[in-house]
Amino acid sequence: MKKGLSVLLVAILSFSLTGCGLIPSLYSLTDEEENQIVAYASKVVSKYNSLQGDGLTRVYSTDYPEEEETVSEIVEEETTEDTTSDNDSSNSDNSGAVEDTTEYTSLDAALGLPGISFVYQGVNISSSYVEGDYLSLTPDSGYDYLIMQFQVTNNNAEAAMVDILSKHPSFTVTVDGATVAKNEKTLLLLDLATYQSSLEAGSSTNAVLLFQVPSGSASSESAISLQTTVGGVDYNISL
Repeated sequence: MKKGLSVLLVAILSFSLTGCGLIPSLYSLTDEEENQIVAYASKVVSKYNSLQGDGLTRVYSTDYPEEEETVSEIVEEETTEDTTSDNDSSNSDNSGAVEDTTEYTSLDAALGLPGISFVYQGVNISSSYVEGDYLSLTPDSGYDYLIMQFQVTNNNAEAAMVDILSKHPSFTVTVDGATVAKNEKTLLLLDLATYQSSLEAGSSTNAVLLFQVPSGSASSESAISLQTTVGGVDYNISL
């Protein structure tokens, strides 16, 4: 058997070299020997050719769907991260905004005089205040008067006593969210904090509140807010 295999290998080698024209024919093969060589060569090729079952096939470029899927997932993750970042930024911006939850009350309700209404008329800044021909007030050095004006109306069907003096209210003004001052206690007949007079049905009168504020700290365009304390209760007044 070994001898036959050796002869067969020599024959294959001789056949190959002869076919290539490298050396002269060394051995003449019979038809049976040629068939044996071909069969053996086929078995060897089949053994080491892992694609033998596919036959001859064209080689195409390889697609990588898994890699494309991975790239798609990465892009989706980055988009999600960007959206989350934008939402966080938006939430952060919104959290910085402070909502005004202050509750406001009308001066009518705070003073609690049935049928009597108070309407804010505006503010003036002055270095003095004169009432009629008999009384003049001047603020301290370096200060001006901030004068808040109100219209007081008796909405009742008959005359009514407007007695604010007995309620002992105190007032505080805030200018542009910074300057704070208490109302001046005066002898003015029209001082709202000490007003005490009868009003005919449907009639109105004017009243004022005076505050001393540092010169230059307020103007008629300033943002004004008013607070009052009546009977130990504090109110933020809607103007």
